[in-house]
Amino acid sequence: MRKNILRDKNFLLYFMGMFVTSIGNIFYSFAVSWYILKITSSASQAGFYLAFSGVLSLVLSNFGAALVDRMDKVKIMYMTDYVRGVAIIIAGLVIFNTESIQVILATLYAAAFVNSVFGSLFGPASSALVKYMVAEENLQQANSYLQIKNSVQSILGMALAGFIYTWFGPAWIFILNGITFIMSGFTEMFIRVETQEEIETKTTFKQILIDIKDGWAYVYSKKTIFRLMLIAVFLNFPFALLFGIGLPYLFNQTLNVAPSYLSWVEVVMSVSMIFMMVYLSRLEMNEKYYVNLRKYMILTTVFYLLSVAVVYTMDSSVLPFNISYGLFLFAMALMAVASAGLNVPLQTFFVKAFDKEMFARAMVAIGIMSSVSYPLASVLGGLIIDNLGLSYLLGLSVSIYIFCLSWFLVDKKIKEI
Repeated sequence: MRKNILRDKNFLLYFMGMFVTSIGNIFYSFAVSWYILKITSSASQAGFYLAFSGVLSLVLSNFGAALVDRMDKVKIMYMTDYVRGVAIIIAGLVIFNTESIQVILATLYAAAFVNSVFGSLFGPASSALVKYMVAEENLQQANSYLQIKNSVQSILGMALAGFIYTWFGPAWIFILNGITFIMSGFTEMFIRVETQEEIETKTTFKQILIDIKDGWAYVYSKKTIFRLMLIAVFLNFPFALLFGIGLPYLFNQTLNVAPSYLSWVEVVMSVSMIFMMVYLSRLEMNEKYYVNLRKYMILTTVFYLLSVAVVYTMDSSVLPFNISYGLFLFAMALMAVASAGLNVPLQTFFVKAFDKEMFARAMVAIGIMSSVSYPLASVLGGLIIDNLGLSYLLGLSVSIYIFCLSWFLVDKKIKEI
């Protein structure tokens, strides 16, 4: 009988640290876009902020991954958590003490800069650490628990974010996020895993550039994974359009409702994902991935299209708000279940496919490919909404999603997974 991975002290400490800091990040992510929309009434302003943070993270993550492969991953995690915690608390204090929109926006951009710089180290380190802590036969269980963690933290984070924002204001969101960074850093200090690889070459800027190039070449050599990630580049675009810009604008500006209405969308999705993750955590790891991936890809597409249709009814007031909002929550719950079925085996496949010494760089390359659409979608989505309207954004997202599904179903290499 397999040992429960949560009984492993190192994994439990990692799990707890990631859980705490991620709740704070959910507070922060929810508050920032909503806050910018509220003080500027501009989807473009919110889009440019998201694009700034996204582009900065994408550019720096390559360098971060190259450094992480040469350093102690645990030490990187707690040191970067401490720095980010202090920076975000300072940002919250500034917002407490000014009403100037220019000062507030400058503070938000400065906080995004610090968060992106040190997050570019934390992200690769936290991803790579799993490879060192967890035996291969326990990877699916570990990834299922981590996905459950993501869902639980989303439930708590989004439910509390809407409440705290409404009753206490955005500054407290920042301060609480900073505190969670510091708490997480303290927890991570007690992880005892040897993660520093013996690498003969010296850590110079030139060598880092070589390491980055090697990481991309390594991922490209995994032809099937590379094809999957090309699809992900396009597939994340409609998600970014809808969730990054479309929904915040709909609830904040068009419907003018309390932020809790948006936060409960995430809560419902997270609850649904938990049930699916618990189910997946009890299954043995299957060596053949494509059949399940195809099934859940189709289901995710169907429920995404349903969700977009309901969003259109809310935007155009075709149905009473309570009815359309209830239908939207139901559609989101179904899509969350299907997405969980898609993501867990896919993540397990990636973890198994990469060697330890290349893992951080490979995962960052994958992360960049899957996230590169977010900055573009943030800017483009804001401009489309401000100049054409939300319905045009919805039409574009549906077209791209159908294209991605068709590509996935006909690609012969992907069918070999």
